[in-house]
Amino acid sequence: MDAGRHTRQPTKKSPQKERGRNKFATLLQQCLIGLTSGGFLGLIAVGYTLVYGTVGLIHFAHGDVVMLGGCLAVTLLALAGPLPLEPVAGGLLIVTVALCCGLFCGSLNVLIDRVIYRPLRQAPPIAPLVSAVINRLDMRRTTLLGLMITLFSLVIVATLDQTLRNLSVSAFLMGLGMAFRWISCDTWIVLLAKPSSRGRVIGFHESLMGLGIGMGPLTLVYGHSD
Repeated sequence: MDAGRHTRQPTKKSPQKERGRNKFATLLQQCLIGLTSGGFLGLIAVGYTLVYGTVGLIHFAHGDVVMLGGCLAVTLLALAGPLPLEPVAGGLLIVTVALCCGLFCGSLNVLIDRVIYRPLRQAPPIAPLVSAVINRLDMRRTTLLGLMITLFSLVIVATLDQTLRNLSVSAFLMGLGMAFRWISCDTWIVLLAKPSSRGRVIGFHESLMGLGIGMGPLTLVYGHSD
């Protein structure tokens, strides 16, 4: 008998089973990503609630502090090398990184409280609120009207994100709206109209106000250059 007849041929996996396994792996990965993102959002929400309940102030920089803690955790894990396969060693490494990040975020929050919030405890309520808004650690910039606000300089720097044509059109529309509002709201100008037309003047003002409110979101969406 031929020896080749007794050797087993490798079984071929069906394409349907492979596609099913890939879909299940993708679903499991998305679920883990959702749980991780939801855990971070829940942690940030708990922090906002605790700060607001104890101090009575919305700590706008809390999310940025958590972000810095996450970046520190990724950096420490990268410096530590590959995660050990042993459960005890891997668990100790994760716990150590978590403790270091917790101490870092706590120290940063204490520093923010000592430097920014504590000197303003007896100030009017608007002062701590403004300081909390300025205390944000991000470096986002706004392109509305070509203005960029930086954190470290705390000055408004004019940029050329929008063309002068858009600026001139916006200034003209704002001036025209202010003129209409002044004319329709001034008492003596309204009294110059006939009694039967005074309601039309007021209605014209209200219609312009509604038109301006409706055009505001459209200006924000379509009024910027890419």
